[in-house]
Amino acid sequence: MNEKPCCKPCCPPSCQSDQLAHALFFQIGLLANNAPFDGITLSETAAETFGDFFSDGSTFQILKPGVYLVTYIVNIPAAATLNTTFALQVNRQDVASTMRVIAKTSTDTPHTVTAQAIIEASAPIALRLSSSSQLTITGAATETMASLSIVQLVKCH
Repeated sequence: MNEKPCCKPCCPPSCQSDQLAHALFFQIGLLANNAPFDGITLSETAAETFGDFFSDGSTFQILKPGVYLVTYIVNIPAAATLNTTFALQVNRQDVASTMRVIAKTSTDTPHTVTAQAIIEASAPIALRLSSSSQLTITGAATETMASLSIVQLVKCH
């Protein structure tokens, strides 16, 4: 009989090493990068399976082969003026389905920008949330300005 392996979620501390990988990186109070087309800083980690990812704060490496759902969310405060294109990049190349052009004045309402893609990784890859212009936008000290969620859908061995 052809039986497929069953994937069951687990909760710490009893997680097994064969669980699917996941990570959530985010930034509070500041939306910034160092240069145009550079990665946006996401210095906080809410959840991450140990050993499956590496982050330097603006680049996020997926270390394990597999198929991943990657989603980003950017929150732009009402007072901000912005003219840029956001994109998820894989190995410094834009993922076309994630490119979002934003033209916002300081009199516009707050904006939320979101996109997602399914990414196949047969070897380690580098992800980043990029902006076509240099950014330094401040929000409230408790406001999540941007997040990047990475969820493994399929493991490849």
